[in-house]
Parts: sequence; C-alpha cells; structure tokens
Amino acid sequence: MKKFLLIFFLILSVSLLSTSLFSEEPNQKDYRIFGTVYVRPNMDGRDFSNLTHPLYYTVQRISIGIEKELTPNITILAEAMDSRVWGQEQNVRKSIANIDLHQGFLKVLNIFNVPIDLKIGRFELEYNKKVIGPSNWQDVPRAFDGFDITLISSPDLVFDFFTLQVVNSTNYISAVVPNNYAYPANPDQAYYAPGVTFKYKFNKDFFLQPIVLYESSGKSTNYAEFSKTTAAIDLIYKIKKWDMWYHLGYQTGKTGSKDLSAYGGHAFIGYSFGSIKPMIVLDVNSGTKPSEQSTKDHLYFNNFGNKHIFWGNADYFGNLSTETAGLGLNQYGLKLFFNENKPLSFLLEADYFTTNVANLNNKWDLGEEIDLIFKYTFNKKMFVDWGLTAFLPGEVMKNIYTTSNGIQREDIGFYSYLRFMFNF
Repeated sequence: MKKFLLIFFLILSVSLLSTSLFSEEPNQKDYRIFGTVYVRPNMDGRDFSNLTHPLYYTVQRISIGIEKELTPNITILAEAMDSRVWGQEQNVRKSIANIDLHQGFLKVLNIFNVPIDLKIGRFELEYNKKVIGPSNWQDVPRAFDGFDITLISSPDLVFDFFTLQVVNSTNYISAVVPNNYAYPANPDQAYYAPGVTFKYKFNKDFFLQPIVLYESSGKSTNYAEFSKTTAAIDLIYKIKKWDMWYHLGYQTGKTGSKDLSAYGGHAFIGYSFGSIKPMIVLDVNSGTKPSEQSTKDHLYFNNFGNKHIFWGNADYFGNLSTETAGLGLNQYGLKLFFNENKPLSFLLEADYFTTNVANLNNKWDLGEEIDLIFKYTFNKKMFVDWGLTAFLPGEVMKNIYTTSNGIQREDIGFYSYLRFMFNF
C-alpha cells in the first residue's frame, strides 16, 4: 500500500510541477482521475473429471490513474495497478509488493501543426480485436511498450503506425566500459512487433479496418525464435437491427525451423427482434496435420489478440497450440441475447468445436459448450455478471486430457464465475 501511495503522489507531484512549467494560465481541463476495480471469483471444474473437486480462486485488480493536459496539444497519463489472487500473500501480514505502472505515456497532438499525433511510452492498444487487444478479462490486462503515430487523413480515415517492444534487447547500460559490450556481439533476443493499420468509417457504426503486424523474436528463455507477418481485415456493421462482424487473416513466416503458413476468419451475424437477438457464429483457425508438425506450422494464432470474446466463455482454447494439439479450431455457434440493452440482460450460447485438421486417429471432435450469462448493468462503465458453463468433451479433447499414466478424463467440464467490473 505504501508503494501504491508513493506512486500516486509522485504522479500528482509531477502533474503539479508540469502545470507551473508549461502553463501560464490555469488549465480548464486540469486533471482526469480514472481507474478500475475488478473482482472475479471462479469455480473451476474444467478438467473433465468427477473424481477431482472444483478449484476455487478469486482474481482481483485495482488501478488508479491520472491524466494531465500540460498544453492543449500535450498530455501525460500514468496508471498504477495492483493485481493478485486472493490469499496469494499466504499470510495476512505479508505483502507481495505487486504494484506496477500499468500505463505511462506522453501524447502529443498535431505535431508541426499537421494532423499527426504521437503516443510514446507504455499503453494499452486494441486493433482488430482478434489481432491486438488488452485482454481485459484477465487479472493482468495487456499493455505494450513502444510508440504509436496516428495520421488523421480525414474524420473518416485514420492511419496508425506503431512499434511495440515485448522483450528488451538488453538491460540498461549505465557505464560505457568494455565488459558491457560483448565481442563478438551476442544475438539479439528481443521481441519486436511493428505494424500499420487504418480505419475507414462509412459511418460511425460501419467501418473497415485492415492491419499488417510483423513479429520478430530472437531465441530466449521465454520465446522460441520466430518471424511472423499477420495480414488481416475486419468489417464491422452495426446499423439498426443488424449486427455483423467479419474477419479474414493470413500469417506467413517461420517459427524456429518450421515454415509458417496459416489462415483464419470469423463471421458473426446477428439480427434484433426487439428484446431477442439471435447471432450465428462461424470461426475458423487453420491447424497443422500431425504428420507435418515437425517441419510446418499452419496454426492461425494471434499472440496479442483478445481471446475471451472468442471460442466460448470457459476459455478452453486460450492457447490453440496446446488445447487443440496444434490441429486448429473450428467453431459453429448460436447466441441468443435477451434484453441486450436493458439493465438486466442475459445470454444463452451453444457452440460445437472441432479441430481444423484430423488427429492421428482421424478424429475431429473437440466437444460442445453451453454458456448462460446473466448481466446487470449500472451504466456504460459498471456491471456485474454471472456466468455458467458446461462442456461435453469430444474424442480429441478426451485424448488431450488423458493423464500421463493413461487415465482418460471424459466427464462433463464445469465453470462458473461472478464478475464485478467497475470503471470510473
């Protein structure tokens, strides 16, 4: 707590100092204080075994941030966050010293008096939700180090050029001495991800967004060496009673010694009949045949994408390389929204999952999932929801969950949560 208060007052002090340095007159848009309180208890029985008891755990994150406008074109933002699992301290007198600067960046508008904006530092980012997103479902949402240059061609056409650094190439070199510079130089183990995207708005609820993302990583303890290019395009249409979202993507490059060539896409099509809105879901992610997995990689998988909003509510497929054994994923689903825009609403969803290619036993069936979610919305930033999931494992899923000593887990999987999400 002491560390949290120190960060908070440091941010406040910097903001006050910047006011005296950059502003001759008091700024009418002085401060914006914002934050999140997120608590999610979970009952996790997703292991397909009635011989084991469900696991119970609660994840929590609390953040508070300050945004300060130094001049009409210069803004700074800093957000401190604590993320934990209840009881993680193992002692009511122990601290896990878990405060982190989740976001901290400088934003400059209209550089050189042209419609170009710059954001530099650490920040959350979301482009083509399946490609890049903050993953707000998790206890620790995703934030990136780097910069983002925005070119506003017109109110309806905005370009973004960005570079993200996921893993550093070296620690900070504080002294220029020979021992700090290996000769010959060591391989660069950093993880870089530059990209470009633009959004074209036909109107505020109908837009097109292509993206090209290049990811490059040297071999390190956390990542295998790879070089991957993702090219994707999204079309989103939400006008009157229609709700449609289409995504097409292709990936190429190399993962280690394997040649990468993968494709993916989805189509969400919904139509509102007043208080009820059905939606058809089709999602395809290519996979690699078992006979080719030693030399080829055909798995369409986005490292930085928002995964919880795809592939069912129980998150069985957050890691496609593990949870589908690299075989890829096809989803065929139906969602029924009831009172979607009312304070009290609920969602009933049924999905059938298969692999994209067959396993060694010529099986495709991953299983069926049924989700029921009740939601009470206080306003646009605050809600509580309760989710219930049952998953019937198919032959491929049973094989994946077979234990090392040959015991097959084939019972129904259960998952439930109660989520409190309050933003301010």
